[in-house]
Amino acid sequence: MIIENIDLLNFKKYAKQQISLGPRIVGIFGPNGAGKSTLFDAICWCLYGVTPTIGKEGELVRQDELVRDGEQEMGVELTFTYGNQRYVVYRFYSVTYGTKAKAYVDGTVMANSSKEVTAFIVRTLGLDAKAFISASFIRQKEIDLLTSQRASKRKEIINRLFNLQLYDQFFDDVRRQQRELDTLLVQLKERKENLETAVEHYKEIAGDEKELSRAHKEVAGKLKEATSRLAAQSEHVDSLLSQRERWRELGSERDRLTSQEEALYHRLRDRKGELKEIAQARERISLVSGRLDELAPSVERASALSQVRDRYRSLKQKEEELERRRWEVRGQYEKRQSAAQEDMERLSSEIANQEGKVRDLERRHGELSCAHVDPSSYTKKIAKAREDEQLIDVRINDLGSRLGALRSRLESLVEERRSLESLEGASQCPTCHQSVTDELRECLEAKNDSARADLGKKIQALETKLEGVRQLREDSRTQIAALEHKRQKAEEDKYELSTVASSLERERTRLGDLRSRRDAVKKALDDLSREQSEAEGRLVEAFTKARDELRKISFDQAEYERVLHEAREHDRLSNELEHLSEKVARESVIRKETDDIRASIEDAEGKKRSLSEQMGSFFVPPEKLTAAQKSKQALEEEVSVLRVNEGRLSEQIGSARAMRERMEEAQAKLDEVRTSLKECQASLHHHQVLKEAFRNIPINIHERLKPLIQSEVSWLLNEVTQGKYPAVAIDEEYTVRVSSNGVFYPIYRFSGGEKDLINLCLRVGISRVLVSLSREQGFAHLESLFLDETFSSLDGERRRNLLSSLRALEHFFSQIVIITHVEDVKEMIPYAYEV
Repeated sequence: MIIENIDLLNFKKYAKQQISLGPRIVGIFGPNGAGKSTLFDAICWCLYGVTPTIGKEGELVRQDELVRDGEQEMGVELTFTYGNQRYVVYRFYSVTYGTKAKAYVDGTVMANSSKEVTAFIVRTLGLDAKAFISASFIRQKEIDLLTSQRASKRKEIINRLFNLQLYDQFFDDVRRQQRELDTLLVQLKERKENLETAVEHYKEIAGDEKELSRAHKEVAGKLKEATSRLAAQSEHVDSLLSQRERWRELGSERDRLTSQEEALYHRLRDRKGELKEIAQARERISLVSGRLDELAPSVERASALSQVRDRYRSLKQKEEELERRRWEVRGQYEKRQSAAQEDMERLSSEIANQEGKVRDLERRHGELSCAHVDPSSYTKKIAKAREDEQLIDVRINDLGSRLGALRSRLESLVEERRSLESLEGASQCPTCHQSVTDELRECLEAKNDSARADLGKKIQALETKLEGVRQLREDSRTQIAALEHKRQKAEEDKYELSTVASSLERERTRLGDLRSRRDAVKKALDDLSREQSEAEGRLVEAFTKARDELRKISFDQAEYERVLHEAREHDRLSNELEHLSEKVARESVIRKETDDIRASIEDAEGKKRSLSEQMGSFFVPPEKLTAAQKSKQALEEEVSVLRVNEGRLSEQIGSARAMRERMEEAQAKLDEVRTSLKECQASLHHHQVLKEAFRNIPINIHERLKPLIQSEVSWLLNEVTQGKYPAVAIDEEYTVRVSSNGVFYPIYRFSGGEKDLINLCLRVGISRVLVSLSREQGFAHLESLFLDETFSSLDGERRRNLLSSLRALEHFFSQIVIITHVEDVKEMIPYAYEV
């Protein structure tokens, strides 16, 4: 894979930029923060949708953090060659519409979405995002990625770089499948035993189907004959029951005629009694007519006295009503006057209370008006105090940065002092490469002690100054808090003043309303007194008039009651005479009805004689009906038994057929299970072989990789150090030891710059082995290497040596990109970009 072009749009600090790399050593230069490392971020994001500097490697990134400030979208297009084909990949992100991506191979679209592009790149390069970043990108902060980890973690890193975890996944898959096959084998064996048992069972319970069919046919014939006899007997029984039912119906009709005859005799007796009453009524009519003639004058006298009595009662009631009305009106007006007086007193009390509230509010309003302060004056003071606090924070950050730098320098001097103490007499100084003598060591130690003492004083002075500035910041915050409290108090006083003013206006309005209501109630009291006097005057005048008219009327109550009694007796006798006349008038009708009743009685007696004769012809003896029903019941029982036998035989025939079918089905399943059992046993054998193979393949690959990595790293380190460190040793846990003067030392024994150089050679050596194996199936295919700030900790001579070694790597890495801010490296690289 050789990257040709990178096109960036609104990616981090790049607005719009195109960079051409090609198959060569290329340098990317610029000051810290200029965006040099952003180029590799853009490559990773375009290929995989993740970057090595945001989030954890391989996890979903917050893409909105990659967009240039003030923009809403970004995009990266990457062009590279791989093998003999040209690839173009672009990925575009919009805050509104999300992510879009496409991948082309020689102009043909191969993937159309973000997920499809990522999967296509993983399939094509053989590396996921983590492996690609680890194998292609080497940074100063991550240069000790391998040597700083535990033994188990180091092997995981090697597995990830060389894609060996694929065999672990294969091993786990085969082992899981083998467990599933073991479970399946047990299930198949158990199923085979169950099916063999079922086949034997079905053979035992399956009966003779032909014998059962013959018996079923015989029972069916008997059932048909018995059913025919039962039908004939049923018809005979139904005929007898029909005759008996007709006999009962005729008896019911005869009983009905008997009841009807009795009712006719009862009606005949009633009509004879009515004829007797009519004869008595004729005698009573002559007596009542004489008495009516005597009472006729009293009726006329009662009518005249009734008119006088009605007028007398009307005037008397009017007199009583007027008297009652006068007292009622007086009570109503007194009640209304009492209620109005209570309203008057209540309003007077409320007015007094309201006047007190108004006085209190006026006093409070005056106090608040005198003490009011504008809150905006405190706001300006707070803003000025916050500006001072920000300046103090800037000063604290500056002092903190200086203090951190001094402490870092002090730690370096302490580490240097430990290194001096560990040097032996025949050793060389890792920094100046001079032979270490006692005099030189004492001189270096004294120089180190003096430098550490000076740094200690400076650190103490800075800490004292920093503490003073921090105390100044606390005082500023205290002042701001006090001003905020005063401003809040002023806001509360302002709000309270507004509230009191509003309440004062509202209470004054209510006081005016109460006074208006009191005046209205006072006026209503005066109106009630006047209305009461006028209403009582009108009632007294009407009462006097009614009493005068009542005195003019002459009425005798005793005479009126006597005449009224005689008039009522006249009315009663008149009604009685009318009733008697009506009864006498019905005599002819009753006599005719009596003759009709006698004729109906004679007709009913004739019908009863006819029904009795018919009942004799329909009578059925009970013993005959009982015998017929018993015969029918016996036939029904016989038919029921035959049907049960026929059903049982039918079920036995069906069961025998079902058993035979189940036996055939179980035999077929048993044959299938036996075949599956043989296949499962063969598959288990194959999985066992595969499991052993996948367990041993990574071990064999590690045995091959370790000498290759050791050889490549030794060659590169020997070239860079010009033979000072000619070789490295890598054990089974990938622990690295470096040869110095014929002795292998662990990496932590060397100085910081030498550690970086050794780790860089180790990373480049691993990448070189990875690329050298890229033509073999199963390994990643990479020809690009990115070095980020790997020269900053090296001196000039070692920088030149490292560049010479990197040029020697062009046979394995067609493209090497160096990202650094070191200016003298720029002169050593023919192709350079300034950002």
